[in-house]
Amino acid sequence: MNISYENTRALGIGEKVLPTDFCYIESDCNDKAPYLSYVDEPEVGHIVTGEEFYEYRRSLQGDPYEAMFAELGLVTDVAKEAFHICCENIQLMDKKQQDYGSNNISAFGEFGVLVRLNDKIERLKNLNKMPSVKNEAIEDSYIDIANYAVISLMIRRNIWK
Repeated sequence: MNISYENTRALGIGEKVLPTDFCYIESDCNDKAPYLSYVDEPEVGHIVTGEEFYEYRRSLQGDPYEAMFAELGLVTDVAKEAFHICCENIQLMDKKQQDYGSNNISAFGEFGVLVRLNDKIERLKNLNKMPSVKNEAIEDSYIDIANYAVISLMIRRNIWK
């Protein structure tokens, strides 16, 4: 990866410095241009306050998830793949919220979610008995179950809107 000032962005105040970040270093020599260097280990985890003597930068290239993995401390491939799947599920949940809103869930609360979960489980039982499925993807039912579980947690935590 070719890193330059132009294909990085400055970290904002309050952002945490990650091991994949860079720092912009002014040269001590008049004939040498400023350059970017990976942050040193002691700087990882530092919260940008705006009073740094050099500017922290984050790459605009590559996998945007890598910085999130580092921020969350995700190390294993299983955790990283699970994170990708959860993000896909959240995107679907967001689309459905835009289409349907939350009143259909709010009307019956956690009990209503349990009924919907049971419907999905019963559907999976039937789908798994069939040699081939034409109109329903089994994966869709699992995604719905995962999202209903998140909605249940949001209801329990009084943050479902």
